[in-house]
Amino acid sequence: MKYLAIACHPAKLKGFHYREAFSLLALLILLVPSLYFPALNGPFLFDDTNNIEQNPAVHIAKLSFSALEKAVQRPRPVAVLSFALDYYLHGLSPFWFRTTNILIHICTAMVLYTVLSITINLLFDKNEVRKYRWFPLISAILWAIHPIQVQSVTYIVQRMNSLAGLFLLLSLLCYIRSRLSKSSARKALLAVFCLLLGLLAIGSKPNAAVLPILFILYEWIFLQKSSWKWIGRYLPFLLGALVVLLALSWYFLDGAPLAKLNSWYAKNDFTPIQRVMTEFRVVILYLSLIAFPHPSRLNIDHDILLSTSLTVPPSTALSLAVIIIFLLIGIVTVRKLPLLTFGIFWFFTNLVIESTIIPLDFIFEHRNYIPSMMLIPGIVFCLRRFLKRDTVIIILTVLLTLWSAWTYDRNSAWKSGIALWQDSAEKSPNKPRPHESLAYYLEKEDRDCEALRHYARAAELDPNNPTILNNLGNLNMKTGDFQAALKQYSAALRLHPQYKEALNNMGNALSRLGQHEQAIAYYNKALKLDPNFAKGHTNLANALAASGRFKPSMLHYDRAIELTKNNIEIRYNRSILLLRLNRFAEAEQALQEVVQLKRGFKEAYNNLGVAQEHLNKLQAAMASYQQALLIDPHFKDAQQNLARLENRLNNHQM
Repeated sequence: MKYLAIACHPAKLKGFHYREAFSLLALLILLVPSLYFPALNGPFLFDDTNNIEQNPAVHIAKLSFSALEKAVQRPRPVAVLSFALDYYLHGLSPFWFRTTNILIHICTAMVLYTVLSITINLLFDKNEVRKYRWFPLISAILWAIHPIQVQSVTYIVQRMNSLAGLFLLLSLLCYIRSRLSKSSARKALLAVFCLLLGLLAIGSKPNAAVLPILFILYEWIFLQKSSWKWIGRYLPFLLGALVVLLALSWYFLDGAPLAKLNSWYAKNDFTPIQRVMTEFRVVILYLSLIAFPHPSRLNIDHDILLSTSLTVPPSTALSLAVIIIFLLIGIVTVRKLPLLTFGIFWFFTNLVIESTIIPLDFIFEHRNYIPSMMLIPGIVFCLRRFLKRDTVIIILTVLLTLWSAWTYDRNSAWKSGIALWQDSAEKSPNKPRPHESLAYYLEKEDRDCEALRHYARAAELDPNNPTILNNLGNLNMKTGDFQAALKQYSAALRLHPQYKEALNNMGNALSRLGQHEQAIAYYNKALKLDPNFAKGHTNLANALAASGRFKPSMLHYDRAIELTKNNIEIRYNRSILLLRLNRFAEAEQALQEVVQLKRGFKEAYNNLGVAQEHLNKLQAAMASYQQALLIDPHFKDAQQNLARLENRLNNHQM
């Protein structure tokens, strides 16, 4: 196999074939959406809720500077801005959010094809290039349809990951083009684009900060032909890239990395050394998932045993040994198999932030989106290098078929919250989060008995988790078991006395039992912790009203409305209190605002009629009662009020 020196192959870049590129684009447009179709109409799931569905910064109504500025949130402003634009165009439609993710994934595969095409053209002479002409296209397709990518594409919030991958590859492409350009002006322009795209990658997800190291790897392996002399000559620049990486880390750790790490680890029950040792095994699991991504092995929430030493469990030391062997293979084969070497070092470099000392969750499949970009092509290259052409065709055909089927199957698990977390609870039966999450979605579907079982299992697995106990108490409240709810809230507060949600919920349970004075005490405790706690103000207002203290109740309703703006329930409860205080004109205005916010609110229309009747607006009152009955013809309160009013009018006419 004959490799070329860069000087012998000026920047013609004939490895890129437009016919193949358009063929790839057509294949991806047809194939990828069909494989991801089962999950397209699925709901927002897991962290989608906090980052998109319940994130006011994303919910922009117009494309103004102030709205966009609000959406640009550190440390991932580019990804969050893309969510805001999706919301502006389509509202809270998971279908369109996922469609955007699929388009990003297709674009990323196209850029990967381009980078591989240029790289092959750099490595070989014309005859060898013809031999490997299919390699970029097949590699890009295999990467795009790989089942492990599902979590980065279907899981909407992981657009942070896929966008970072797209901009990272584009930045690398500009770097390569800049290095190969003969024009100084073009070289400088491409360098500027390289920098801007790199910043967009980091702005999508900070783990793209390893980009300078990736430039160095590409430069050394492909442009300098693995020259050790080059490394010695440019060692100051290499150290400079390391300084850039450390500076970015310092920035994202708020200028106090050690303090930040210490504060993070104070909340966890493992040490930095234990995390790093555990990640040895996680990285090997990642490699095995790339090699054999059967849906039965894929999981939204893997359960991984903590490594407390190199021998506990024994696979820790073995995993470290395998990692070292992989790195040694990369070094030894750098001249004979440069694409494999690049794939190996690319893989480990892109895991260095999320799979070392920072105390994130131990394992998530989406972390392989960028690392697998060059590892899969490296493996495909080795297949062609060492096996006969017909054998390679058979292997690749089998992989394309299996991976396509498995990706489709894996997407079926993302069609609903219940399906996703049922799958995880079965695969991680001894981990509390899958049971807690499954219980949450079961409760939303009113499958309360099943939800209770899974909440109870989560509490059994993690008895010191106040959130699980609080959620279990909420479900007890829903099913009417107020005493059981009190027991769960009390247990949560013993673990976390400053837990405002549990304090609030404790008040709710006491209110339902008629113990309003005790409930008021708990609401006040919650509000002392957070004076802007809208739920606390609302529930305190309800309890005060129930105990006959109407004036202070009104003050808390007003404060709750200030904090929540258009919360219909709070506005409605306040209007009912106005009726009880005989402030009918204010009640009428408040109820008109409520029905403007919720047209089908039959109780609000009925009470609007009551207010209007007291104001002697009899025709308006009749119209309000009739509107309530249009919504529900069997609504007894409205029937009685309308009948009484009609009798009153008839008697008046007589």
